[in-house]
Formats: sequence, C-alpha cells, structure tokens
Amino acid sequence: MPRFLAIDPDPAGPLIATATVGRSGIKLEQVLAWPDGENLPLAPADIGARLKELLREHRVAAAPVLVCLPRDKVVLKDVRYPKAPLQQEPLVVRFQAKKELAAAENDVLMDYLPVPAPSGADDCRATVVFVNKQVYADLQVMCEAAGLKLAAVTPRPFAVAAAYRRAVAVAAAHPPDDPTAPVAVLSLTDRGGEFTVVHGKQVPFSRIVSAAAVGSEAALVGELKRSLAMYATQHPGAGVQAVYLTEGLVAGRSWSGRLQTSLPIPVYPFDPTAGAAAANDQMEAVRGRFVGAVGLLAAKGESDKLPINFVTPRAPKAEPSKARTGIFLAVLSLAVLLAAGGGYGYLTKKKKDREITRLQGELADLNQEIATASYDKKRLAALDGFLQRNVPPVDLLYDITTELPSIDPTKMQVVEFSVKPHKSAPPPRSVGGPQAKGPTARPGTNAPAVKPEEKVIADLTLTVLAKDSAEVDKFKDALKREKHFGKIGSVIRGSVTGAGDRTQYDISVEVLPWKSSAFVRKLVAAFPVKPKALPADPDGDPPVDPSDPPFDPFNPEGNTP
Repeated sequence: MPRFLAIDPDPAGPLIATATVGRSGIKLEQVLAWPDGENLPLAPADIGARLKELLREHRVAAAPVLVCLPRDKVVLKDVRYPKAPLQQEPLVVRFQAKKELAAAENDVLMDYLPVPAPSGADDCRATVVFVNKQVYADLQVMCEAAGLKLAAVTPRPFAVAAAYRRAVAVAAAHPPDDPTAPVAVLSLTDRGGEFTVVHGKQVPFSRIVSAAAVGSEAALVGELKRSLAMYATQHPGAGVQAVYLTEGLVAGRSWSGRLQTSLPIPVYPFDPTAGAAAANDQMEAVRGRFVGAVGLLAAKGESDKLPINFVTPRAPKAEPSKARTGIFLAVLSLAVLLAAGGGYGYLTKKKKDREITRLQGELADLNQEIATASYDKKRLAALDGFLQRNVPPVDLLYDITTELPSIDPTKMQVVEFSVKPHKSAPPPRSVGGPQAKGPTARPGTNAPAVKPEEKVIADLTLTVLAKDSAEVDKFKDALKREKHFGKIGSVIRGSVTGAGDRTQYDISVEVLPWKSSAFVRKLVAAFPVKPKALPADPDGDPPVDPSDPPFDPFNPEGNTP
C-alpha cells in the first residue's frame, strides 16, 4: 500500500502524521508535534531543515507529502456559472470567479470543487478556492529543505471534513441522527480555531474563529451562534443538526460539556487520532490539533484525487475530435499492419541470416581452397621457372661427369650432388632473348662472363673425398671451364672415418642461365674390365677369389676393377 506523510503548518509548529493508504481506509503509523518551548523559525527553508532533523530523530522515513493550508491562508467563494462542456468547465469557472476576486489574477492559484445542483436548475455551482502564489512557493521551499516531495496542497476545511467522516466510520465519534443532514466541526486551540460545516462530501461553509473568541465561554458561544446563523441565512432549510468538537489545549479547559448547555443542538467531542497506537505518546489534550494532518490522510484514503489540490488543479482538457473513432480505428489498423509487417520482416530477416551464415561458411571454404591453390601455384611456378631456365640437373651432372676421367679416381671421388634454386634467381627468359646472343669471356677464366643483366639461377653443391687439396683445385679448374658455371668455392669438412687418409670437401658452384644447347660435352670412358670367372662353391655361396682383399668403397685402388 502507498505511504504518505501529512503536514499541518500550525502557527505553534508543524503537526505531522504518517499512514499507509488503501481501499479499506488508512492505517495511522505516527503522529509528531513540534517540540514544546522551541521557537519556530520564520524562514521556510529553516522550518524545512528543522523538520528534516525532527523526522530523522523519530526515524520517520521519507514519503510523498500532503500539506493542509489553514483557513486564513485561503479564500473560499461560492460561484454560479452556466452549463459548459466538461473540457471547458475550468475556464468558465475561472472567468466567473475572477469577477469577485480582490487580488490580481496572476498572483493566485485556483482550484474548485463542483457542487451538485438541484434538479431543474439552469446553472451550476462550485466551491472555488484561491491561494496566494507566495504561500504555495514557501511550502515548496520548506519541502525541498526537508528533502521531501510535495504531492498535494489542500485547504484545512476539506481535511477536517474527511477527519470527521473517518471518526464516524471507526466509531470514534457519535454518529449523527440524520447522515444526510449537515453538521459543524469546530477545531480549537488557544490561538483560535476554525468553524467548518460538512454536508456529505461538501464543505458549503467555513470561517475563522478568532483568538479573542476562545478567551471566555460567553465569547465562544456568541461566535458559534453567529456562525450557525450565517450558515442558515446562506442555506435556508438545511440547518446544522450537531456540532463536533476536536478539543485542543485551550488554557487547560474543556469546552464540549460547557458548550452543550449553551447551544440548542448536540455537541460531541471526538479524537481524530483514534486508532493510532503512536498517538498514545501525545497528550490527550493536544490530539485534536492533528485533525488537519489526519484528515488529509483520510481524504487520500477516500479517493486518490483530493477534492482540492493546488499541485494538480483542475484545468481545461482538449475537446475530443468528432473523428476520434475514425482516427482510433485508423491508428489501430496501422498498428496491426505494422505488427504484421514487423513479424514478416522478422521471419524474413531470420531466413536471410541463415542464408548469410551458409554463404559465409562457403566463402571460408573457398578462401581456404584459394590459399591452398595459391601455395601450390607458387611452388609449381617456382619449379616451372627453374625448369624453364634451361639448367636441367641431368645435363649438369653429365657435364661434371665428363671432367671426372681427367681426375685420378684413386685420389678423389664425388660422393654427393645437390642442386637448388638460387634465392635471388631472375624470372625465366624466353628463347631467343638476350641470353641467346651468347656471353662474353670472363676476365682471368676460360668461362664466359655473366652479362650485367644476368644473375645466378641455381646453387650446385658437390661433396668430394680427396687425399689432398691439389686434386680438389684441379677439379675446380675443370668446372670453371664450363660456360654455365659462375663463382666456384670450396669448404673443408674434415677427415672422414673409414675413408683412409681422405678429407671431405664441399664445392659450391653458382649456376648461370644458359639454354640446353650449350651442353655439348661428350663423355669418353672405357668400359670396365669383365671379371674372370671363378669356380662355384659346393656350398652354394657366390664364388670368391681367396686372393682378393675385402672390398673397400673408400679405397678403390685396393679393389678389383
């Protein structure tokens, strides 16, 4: 249930009440009075700051604030106005009310409560209430300083009427003989009070009781009689049937018993805080002062919209258009179409999203295939480029072999041959290009010089075993005579175990770009001598010449040719 905090800015100090509000009424939680003997600050901001401290001291949680204005802070008028559409009624009421308003229209706030008109009446009636804008602004400053949100500002007479109805409902006050007849509610303090006539949920009459009137019994009785007579004059045929008294601290005296003997109508006292356990902390004589604060909470319990509220006053409303139904149907149809279109668009989007996901998967597979094919293409291009440079390894091996007969095999042997593309090899050249014209001789060698535009296309590595470096140098000189070889170098790898006194050398050769027609060397070599036939071994083993030494691959001169 919502919870509210009601404040009555009494001259002696603010009065506070808190309650939860529901359909079944209100449940009072706490009632707090301004500390006795404490001087009241005059500035609204100071009052709000002290109020904040007071709430914190009593552990009262913040809640929306309802404020009731004393009768002397507002102006009440009965206004008659012609019948008007509900949307334009506030304008008509304001126009009629400002005719009798003494203050400037821009200096006040206005709200009103319609009064049921007798059957057959030609005009309407309303109770109009005005409050000065400065008074309203001071309440806003007070609430802001207290850290509270202002939710409603209502005149105290309407709060008193709601407090009376609640007291009768919870059996805290004597019920009237005729529930439909008007009654008067008198709220008094030692500084004066208010006289309010309640007729159902209407407040047809309200006036201030001066501080001088509570100075003596005769003065107060005379004031009450004048108020009753004034009401009877303004509302003939609807006299007040009883007076309900909310007694406050009036110089330590109680009025209900004494007034009963002086007035011709019954006088009933009632406690507006009845039903609140927290009210027991307050002196019984001052509980009547909470009628405004408790009445505001009771009015909030009767209806979510208070009868008068300057925070949200009644205002003109825009007149509905005659084509409202058509516009509503058009908007409804548009909403249905948009909903259908949105649903179709959502389904279409989901379908397209699935299609995009599938295509993205296919794209990823194709990119993978392209990457693989690109790598293979590069490898094939490199191989094709190497082959198109007219340097077949077989031709190179053949030319090298043609030089071996001039080398003593007992002193040097080629044991390994490898060729790989040079890392800076140029792209292949077409047949008949610059390289077909033939190179010029290289200074200091028998091999042709490399043209300025020619570069190394391959690296040849020969691994040999030799007894001394002289044989290696002799073999390198033979290689230098080849037209398709460039720079030739060698590196000693060291002695080889099991090869006798031979040393391993790595000979590096740069291969130049030459066409296959340059390979014209012819190998001249004698056929090997056929070995003599040996008698067969009775055991089936291959025939062996007992005089032959064991075969040594690194010592050819010791083997049988």
